[in-house]
Amino acid sequence: MSEKELKREISHIFQQANSTNQAMVWAGDLLGREFGEVRLLQGRPLNSGSAFGEPAVAQFLESREFPFRGVYTAASGRTTVILLLGSWGAPRRSMQIFADHIAAQLHSANVRSEVRRSEAA
Repeated sequence: MSEKELKREISHIFQQANSTNQAMVWAGDLLGREFGEVRLLQGRPLNSGSAFGEPAVAQFLESREFPFRGVYTAASGRTTVILLLGSWGAPRRSMQIFADHIAAQLHSANVRSEVRRSEAA
């Protein structure tokens, strides 16, 4: 798939998923099918100010399963997304674009969820 098609699919995933956790799993699976092993982590701003201080990131980087291991971070609103990529070689520029896009989709999904909760109250 092209970069544009992947971004469109990711947007669709976030619109169709029942939860942001489900959307993150599905988006990670989609990118994994295209590039190699992908893990998506979400959370509040990073504890140590760096993705490398996160235990899951350190464990991933210490693994030797793939010769290329990349860490990409993006933030939108109050949420940080960490995209971990293990592959035999992937376009680095594209992966940052996907991390940014997923962070934006996650932020939008969180805002929609907050609006629905306030309307229900």
